[in-house]
Amino acid sequence: MDQDLIVRPGTIEDESDIARTIHLAFTEVATRHGAPAEFGTLETCERVVKLEFKIESIKCFVVEVKGELSSKIVGVVFVSHYDEVQGVEIVAVDPAFQGHGIGKLLMGQLDKIFNRSMSLVQDAFNVVSFSLYAMAGFELKETLTVLTTHHALEPEVPLDQGEVFRLMVEDDVPACDNLHKRVNGVSRQNELRMLLHPENAEKGHVLVRNNEIVGYSMGITYWGHTCCASTRDFTIFATRLDKIHGDLAKKPVVLYLPARRYP
Repeated sequence: MDQDLIVRPGTIEDESDIARTIHLAFTEVATRHGAPAEFGTLETCERVVKLEFKIESIKCFVVEVKGELSSKIVGVVFVSHYDEVQGVEIVAVDPAFQGHGIGKLLMGQLDKIFNRSMSLVQDAFNVVSFSLYAMAGFELKETLTVLTTHHALEPEVPLDQGEVFRLMVEDDVPACDNLHKRVNGVSRQNELRMLLHPENAEKGHVLVRNNEIVGYSMGITYWGHTCCASTRDFTIFATRLDKIHGDLAKKPVVLYLPARRYP
């Protein structure tokens, strides 16, 4: 490549170019492997990018190609550091510029941000990204099985006396975080507050039993997560997906199941 590559922090002025790069990258790799795209439309990318820039604990870096007359963003990474386990949220390189070391430049920014454990979820079919993350020092810890559906489970599990299924509010966050720490061993309190942002399309729901939160869902999608105290509690959410998601025909429900726990 005979053009200069510049790595710099992303800004809100870059939102449109960043969304375009993410949409191109994710659509290309999904189409090539016959897989569903996590960012199905440019509008979805634009909404996600706009929300990411509103959250102080999420940082963005871009790679820009500088030409004589113009410049173009061709790579982007979003990283979060709001809880115990820090995460790489989005990595994308414009397909027309892949194979020129742009991914390595983006990974090189991680050491400037992270000071403790970091994680990411990677599609197994994308072996190019796998090698990039391995060179950056990531190690495989868990294999996930992805299940998708456009239908709620039936029949709807009835609520027992003393149980309430309702929308999550800000005051629920400490109890939801305590549940997550009890079930999974780590805190996601700041992430929960981020997901409750008014501009997030997904709305949180909680299951309350005798005034105690025993389950919550921030959306059973690629970007949300759900935590419950028991299988029955999760089934209550699974049979109310239409209430959580609205029109299931337009966006699928997505479950990530750890393979070692669900052989």
